[in-house]
Amino acid sequence: MHAVHVAPAIAKLLLERRLATFHKAANDLVFTTASGRELDYRHVGHGFRDAVKRAGLQAPGRLSLHSLRHGFASLLIAERMNVVFVSR
Repeated sequence: MHAVHVAPAIAKLLLERRLATFHKAANDLVFTTASGRELDYRHVGHGFRDAVKRAGLQAPGRLSLHSLRHGFASLLIAERMNVVFVSR
């Protein structure tokens, strides 16, 4: 498994989320169903689109989790972050 580097504020939120669940083993996922199983990506996508709608966000085309990934990468590259680092 590769090390993942995230902003300290995000790491803190993820740790709080993990500590609030019953599933705390090293290999347990952070975001799961109530029984600790992995989330179905289709349900996650629906939840994201519902949250976008409730927030009143609009964009040309469909805003998806994948588009967030590309948008974030674009912001990092615009701030002169190394493209190879961003792609990894």
